[in-house]
Amino acid sequence: MTAKGYRTLGFLKRNLRVNSPTLKAKAYASILRPQLEYYSTVWDPRKGVENSGSYNSEMVQRRAARWALGRYQQPASVTEMLSELNWRTLEQSRVDARLTMYRITNNLVEVNPGDNLRSSTRRSRHVHDHSFIPISSLFILEL
Repeated sequence: MTAKGYRTLGFLKRNLRVNSPTLKAKAYASILRPQLEYYSTVWDPRKGVENSGSYNSEMVQRRAARWALGRYQQPASVTEMLSELNWRTLEQSRVDARLTMYRITNNLVEVNPGDNLRSSTRRSRHVHDHSFIPISSLFILEL
């Protein structure tokens, strides 16, 4: 996962030869960020579990922030760069995704589960598998 993220970032660095932080941020948001979010679901650590995969995916994002702003000096704070770019951490995105699924499955948002969720008849080893149909338009309520 992280190797593919670094390859994609390298691709952007080689082919996007502009000095505009805005354009670089848009390239990151449209090409690399969806990849990292998709793969980060695999590396979703649970409470108390050490997980180097999620740490490494955050490092890809931090390196992308340095590239977007062109600040490679050692004392530059990447946390401040992420804040300046308004990039949320992948950990925050995973929490949001879990919260969204919790809201949907517990009828806390106005989504008809019958139209969007279906139980699969397949059973994996010990867990009943659920398949989810993509939701075309879902408005998540503010907390």
